[in-house]
Amino acid sequence: FFFFFINRWAKTKKTCPLCQRTFTEVLETKVQVGPLTSTQEDFLRTLADAGFTKEELDGLKENGPCLDNCDLVLRWLKENKEQAELHRIRQAAEKQAKEAKTTRLFPQQLGGKNPKAIRKAFEELVASILAFDVGTQQYWNGMSQVIEWINQKTISCKDALKILKITLKSPNTQLKTICMLEACVAKCDIQFAQEIATRKWVDRLLTIAKNAKRDPATQPIFQKVYDVMLDWDRKFCSHHLMQEFSHAAAKLKMLREQPNPWGT
Repeated sequence: FFFFFINRWAKTKKTCPLCQRTFTEVLETKVQVGPLTSTQEDFLRTLADAGFTKEELDGLKENGPCLDNCDLVLRWLKENKEQAELHRIRQAAEKQAKEAKTTRLFPQQLGGKNPKAIRKAFEELVASILAFDVGTQQYWNGMSQVIEWINQKTISCKDALKILKITLKSPNTQLKTICMLEACVAKCDIQFAQEIATRKWVDRLLTIAKNAKRDPATQPIFQKVYDVMLDWDRKFCSHHLMQEFSHAAAKLKMLREQPNPWGT
């Protein structure tokens, strides 16, 4: 059934959209089978001397036409190089678009604007950061904006934590949100740490840790809360307004020593 249409297409000399060869050429072209002959090896060395890379020649040996057809081999190498260049340009454009999404410059001073507009812009910034993996350049570009906004009082610590509290409710974004809290405590003014060192916020983090310990799939969340709380306890143990960190660290140590509910 299909043979009729293939022959009909070949007779009209329509070309393949991938390699720009007619279907007659495709059907009649030999592929490389078996070990290379000495003539073919010499041809490959000539191509290497002409400037073709090892990756290009390896691709030719694996996926290209028979090396006895020099004209077709050169056409294949040219088209393959053009396709690789287009792929590289497309990847670079996609990367640039992602970076622009998180590194776009927000207004440094929003004085006189509606506080709702400021919170909305901060929500969009947090959402864009959560779209990237922790530790990537895009992630830190966004976090530098968050820290700058908080330190410059563009948004208050309380309002920033209200927005982060929302993302903390979702299991899909809990780990990234905790990493954001860790970065803010480390880089922002001490007022941010004082806002977290309240009974409500500490209990919120403890609840997340307890729920995460019940499921092996969420163990990274428990471990992150445990590490962060112990780190805050060491940093602020002498600060009388942050004793909640010490209480939470002690509770997490006890919780960690308890056997896992799944029996491992």
